[in-house]
Amino acid sequence: MRSAVRLCIMSALVTVSGAAVALGSGKPLFSSGEPIHIVIQGPVGAIARRAADDVTPRPATLSVAGTSDSLPIQLSARGLSRRTGGICTFPPLRVEFPQPPGPGHCSLVKSG
Repeated sequence: MRSAVRLCIMSALVTVSGAAVALGSGKPLFSSGEPIHIVIQGPVGAIARRAADDVTPRPATLSVAGTSDSLPIQLSARGLSRRTGGICTFPPLRVEFPQPPGPGHCSLVKSG
């Protein structure tokens, strides 16, 4: 089940609201064609189970795979038709940064 949830998370449309996030030393997010491997930890299963009726943001963390650095985020289900209409087996996720990440914070830096 966990690997299926991870696959769904990676496949799900993730909307990052707040600050644009990039790897490295201030380079724009899409300055390279290399994939950015991230790990999202939080109550993903609970969000998916309640997606049709509940879009309340839940606390979670986002980190770059292979590092111990992380940022606090809020996760919630998004997308009315895909969330409630039986179109998707896993709802798209909204990822929100409660506070914009500062320069040099956790291998993830604010673009700008």
